[in-house]
Amino acid sequence: MFARAESDARERLCRCILASVVIMTALAAASSSAFARLSDQEISNHLSQGEQLFRRGMDLDRTDPEAARAYYREAILHYEAIVKEGGVRNGKLYYNVGNAYFRLGDTGRAILNYKRAGLFMKNDPNLRQNLDYARNRRADR
Repeated sequence: MFARAESDARERLCRCILASVVIMTALAAASSSAFARLSDQEISNHLSQGEQLFRRGMDLDRTDPEAARAYYREAILHYEAIVKEGGVRNGKLYYNVGNAYFRLGDTGRAILNYKRAGLFMKNDPNLRQNLDYARNRRADR
């Protein structure tokens, strides 16, 4: 009877150790990727590319709306890489993301990013105007 209880206890201990190893490995992998940040040069490149793509989208808005949308989507990828991979959080960046989403017709994400921008740009009149305009364009009102 004691041998059986001892065997069960060993088995539970082995499972706990195995689970701990798995969890620690997952945490180590997550933390190492969290520290892999973009360099200042990479952030600058993403910002420059995002701005160029956004401007190109605006140039094509009237003549080729589908191509313009593709440029806005690409701009968003660059802007969001700065946030996610570069760890940058600032009002102008979120404002740009909001503008790109608004141009795509994704009013919800535009409003979300305008609100994020508002955390950093409390009294910016352009931000306030864009946020109000986007709120008025919501389909769920």
